[in-house]
Amino acid sequence: MNCSLFILCILCTIANLAKSEEVCQTTSRKNAVKVQWQSDKWFAEKDQETSQYLQNIKEETLDKHEAREKYYEIVTKPYQNACQILKKIGGFWYGGCGFLDGEKLLCMDSLYHAIQNKTCLVYSFGLADDWDFEVLMAELGCTVHGFDPSTLVKRPSNAYLSNLHFHNIGLHRLDGESSLNPGDKDEEIIRVNTLDTILKDIGDYGKRISYLKVDVEGAEIPCIKQWMKSGVLQFVDQLGIEMHTRSMYIDKSAHKMIYRRFLTFLKSLESEYGLHLAAYNPNLCHAKNLDSQKLYYSLHDILLVKK
Repeated sequence: MNCSLFILCILCTIANLAKSEEVCQTTSRKNAVKVQWQSDKWFAEKDQETSQYLQNIKEETLDKHEAREKYYEIVTKPYQNACQILKKIGGFWYGGCGFLDGEKLLCMDSLYHAIQNKTCLVYSFGLADDWDFEVLMAELGCTVHGFDPSTLVKRPSNAYLSNLHFHNIGLHRLDGESSLNPGDKDEEIIRVNTLDTILKDIGDYGKRISYLKVDVEGAEIPCIKQWMKSGVLQFVDQLGIEMHTRSMYIDKSAHKMIYRRFLTFLKSLESEYGLHLAAYNPNLCHAKNLDSQKLYYSLHDILLVKK
């Protein structure tokens, strides 16, 4: 074989290899898309099964033990396609139990567009001494309204941002006054309002609420029914709420019914407002120690996202 023919053979081989590589890459991309499509379809089908299972629950027929079991079964299995980009932000290191406490679940799918369009609006109830979530959301570009009724709450030095507003008001099922820490040396008479009243007073009623954060030490429970009745949740794109299910947070007369109400709440959020359970995050610091049977996480965050 002469030199020219040899070089020609080498060039042909390289060309064929390049073509084969191109074909392989194209095939790989097609296969990846196919796998992605198949997996999304599979998860969507599983989510549909989960949704049907939830909606078919007859919570009124369950006793308090059965309702509790069913509630935890539901919240620990979020929908797989409700959120594609899930984040945890905020919180502070709780060295006493080796845990990051106060972090909040956040879905970036729709929030990204709200931030880009400068329409991101966050309402946050329950601040105490941890403002990390609110500061971070403001730094992302959201307009943030933070609420806490206690006069003992101190605004951190890094929370003085032009788009972060503080309101000394508590969230409640009624408008008026209420007692905070009754019977305690720090007992206070505080101003409280319903969510729809607060939105109207600030001038945001009817606007899209990009994120509603609720961490109010059990006060979310009597508010749930009022939210459903007023229809205010139609404006909410994401609802991040810390659930307090231990009896210490709940009126004893209502405790035996509480898990039925939670199940009704989850069903209605999905069927009436399109808010689907996207994530569950138990409070690992208190773990199961607050539960009398040591079976369930009495404190846990859930995230519901509008699809």
